[in-house]
Amino acid sequence: MGIADHLSVIWQRRWQVLGASLAVAMAVYVWRSQGADVYEARSELTVTVAQTPTGDGSPTLESTDLVTAGFATAATSTPVLGAAREVSGLALTLDEVDDRVSVSSATGSGFLTVTTRGPSSGEALALNEAVVEALITHVESEQERARAELLAPIDQEIADLREELADLDRSDPSREGFLGQLTALLQVRSERQIQPEHRIDVLNPSSAEPDPVAPRPRRDALLELVVALVVNAELAVVAAAVGDRVASEQQLVGVLAARRLPVLARVPNRGGGVNLLESFRELRTNLLLLDLGHAGVSLAMLGAEPGMGKTFVSLNLARGFANGGQPAVLVDGDLRSPAIHGLLGLRRSPGLSEVAWFAGPLDLQAVAGQPSLRVLTAGEPAQDPSAVASGLGIPWAVAQLSEDAVVVVDTPPVNLFSDAAAIAHTCSAYLLVVDVQRTRRSQLERALDRLDHAGGIPAGVVLNRARIDDRRSTYAQERPVRRGWGRTGTATPPVPAPQFDPDAATPVRHPG
Repeated sequence: MGIADHLSVIWQRRWQVLGASLAVAMAVYVWRSQGADVYEARSELTVTVAQTPTGDGSPTLESTDLVTAGFATAATSTPVLGAAREVSGLALTLDEVDDRVSVSSATGSGFLTVTTRGPSSGEALALNEAVVEALITHVESEQERARAELLAPIDQEIADLREELADLDRSDPSREGFLGQLTALLQVRSERQIQPEHRIDVLNPSSAEPDPVAPRPRRDALLELVVALVVNAELAVVAAAVGDRVASEQQLVGVLAARRLPVLARVPNRGGGVNLLESFRELRTNLLLLDLGHAGVSLAMLGAEPGMGKTFVSLNLARGFANGGQPAVLVDGDLRSPAIHGLLGLRRSPGLSEVAWFAGPLDLQAVAGQPSLRVLTAGEPAQDPSAVASGLGIPWAVAQLSEDAVVVVDTPPVNLFSDAAAIAHTCSAYLLVVDVQRTRRSQLERALDRLDHAGGIPAGVVLNRARIDDRRSTYAQERPVRRGWGRTGTATPPVPAPQFDPDAATPVRHPG
């Protein structure tokens, strides 16, 4: 389905889409209006990253983001939330505190935003202040613990050196070396003790909104209306696409029966052999019964969309007439995308386009092995194929060709170009080729409406790629016959075939 068809379906069902979307929005409005009020409190913290002693001493952007993200994670950790619950004095479980607290960090800025929610502004504010206090306390205690772990081995070495110095005599020459080591360790301890650390400070103290942030039924209903419009519009398109599909061959036949279009033949969807031959024999027979299989008759082969199989049916129907002893002329009337000359190995021009402008003779080409079949190819590309199809040249050519032969004319797709309807109006009748597996109801209806408007005479429909019972191919095989009471004898010898079987040629397969 193209964009134009997509939008057309939405426009056709706009009131259903709008009604369903409004119903959803109203339901959301009622539901959200019944919710309890939720208040929000917020505070902002700033993170200062300790400067490194190497280089220029300025922290990198990457280290700032890393430290800030670490503090944000710590703010929602179990120790901080548990401490905040105790500080706030609120009767909340740890899970409830976790649900009410959210912390976000801004990339590249070193800022933390602590947001808390509650059934009242007072509870939200108390919880926010408690979380901020618990976070700062947690960071300081963790830094103090890390500093103690860092100084512990140095303090142990200092204590050991002092014990050794106490045991040495003041005149001992090694005393000076121990004193030097002790002085160096004390210097290292002093430097590490005053080494700067990451800091977290309050930038904007906790504050609570006086009005509840939720529920907001109007906002939620409006947003839901927008979402529902998009979703319902797409659902309408999907429903139209599913409804437009022809679920089965029986349903397709029902659509055709409503238009009083008989099915003249069913062409199998795969393979060849007997089933394919019998399909075109059936089509030829039905056309003869309709008095449309003799000289003086011209048949336009039509397809609603590309790929329906009209060229394939045109070629094999013309061959079927020729093999049955009826002279036939196959005309390639698809001046936009001619294919018959390539399938049969013939030259493209001169052909129909030259004849239509009375610029050349009716140059018919013979097909090897089929003396009763002649072909008028498409000819040179036409600048205006529609003008050629609706002009006087094609009716004159079809009338001349049908004087002593049945004429089969291949055409472009009906729904894409007006050429097919013009040629169908020119011919004695038209056959519509319908692909059972690909045709959609809207495509078929559109093509039939265009043909009815053009005034063509329908002969019937050919169902292409239909599922056919394979018993045709097994029925004619040699079978045992009964003789007497239950005895099985040999089969009756088959009647010798004639020297020339007009239907022996295998139809040409082409997707159309």
